[in-house]
Amino acid sequence: MLPIYVQVTPTIAESHVCNVSPKEYDWAVDIRAYLQTGALPEDPKRAHKIRVQASRFTLIGGDLYRRSFGSPYLRCLIQPEIQYVLSELHEIVCGNHSGGRTLAHRAHSQGYYWSTMRQDAEIYVRKCDKCQKHVPIPHMPAETLNSVTSPWPFAQWGMDIVGPLPTAAAQKKFLLVATDYFSKWVEAEAYASIKDKDVKRFVWKNIMCRFGIPQAIIADNGPQFDSSAFKDFCVELHIKNLYSTP
Repeated sequence: MLPIYVQVTPTIAESHVCNVSPKEYDWAVDIRAYLQTGALPEDPKRAHKIRVQASRFTLIGGDLYRRSFGSPYLRCLIQPEIQYVLSELHEIVCGNHSGGRTLAHRAHSQGYYWSTMRQDAEIYVRKCDKCQKHVPIPHMPAETLNSVTSPWPFAQWGMDIVGPLPTAAAQKKFLLVATDYFSKWVEAEAYASIKDKDVKRFVWKNIMCRFGIPQAIIADNGPQFDSSAFKDFCVELHIKNLYSTP
């Protein structure tokens, strides 16, 4: 007769698994501790970095704020406050399903700050189901990149508008910048607002009167550069008016 064995326990041991969600690391914990008690990490390099960073922050009523030049202090957020603010600004009460860069800028303009604003905003947008379904898809065929060459100094200039920046004297918050493609020499001037007449005056004063009439000016399709007044100005002086992709 063959012996019969009765298995009273499973042949494969069961393991009990508990899903644990680790607590998000507070990016400002070291800064907060230094401002509250003067405590610093043991690593000298890390301690020096915290001292430098802490000069840009302050504690008000137990909350951490980042100092801001020319605007109110920015309240520093940690998880889950970051996700709540991004959700409100992107898709709930204040939301318009904007892109990652715009979402981060909106959070900053609403008085909030954390160290990874841009990255977190872009990740949040990529995870948004509606944005992924309805985002515009470019249908232009891909083209190879072409290098831009300049035959001699100050013959070809690239122009662009930078801003808005923090408001300076006389309400100036925009920069009109021109860069020579050959020497990388930069000419810049601040304005409260920039119109086509300002571009014409800038080209005359900062480029032509100093370096001569250029062969070509390359700019984006902004209304200041694409206006009929600026085009006529370039045609009259035999300047090629070229445009780059925005």
